[in-house]
Amino acid sequence: MDKEKLLDDFYRFSELYEHLANLHEKTQLLCNEIFKHGVEDVKLVDLRLAEIYSLYNTAKLYLSVNGELSHYEFTSLLSFWHEAYFQIYLVARDNDQNTSWMYGKVENYLGQYELVEQMLKSRIQELKELL
Repeated sequence: MDKEKLLDDFYRFSELYEHLANLHEKTQLLCNEIFKHGVEDVKLVDLRLAEIYSLYNTAKLYLSVNGELSHYEFTSLLSFWHEAYFQIYLVARDNDQNTSWMYGKVENYLGQYELVEQMLKSRIQELKELL
């Protein structure tokens, strides 16, 4: 593989990782606050829901534009995220104190994120070593 292709792959995988890591960080922060304090005590919850949904759309668009990066684990991660988001949204909308459904969906998403994060970090490291 030529160096230009390796460099291109390095930057594309790195950018994908940044999109997914940012989505993960903001989603986890919001969920942790909801679990700890309850949705009624989370400031700007609607704005934060819009922010993470926007980050999701950005990651999804990035994968669409870079179709060669599409991989089952990435699309699966976004599906898990979307299911978790729906539960987070319902808890926020209904000011629901029962977060058990949300907790289960968020845990599924976080488990898939760990797999994807490990996979991406490994691939980025491989590419870095080849450069």
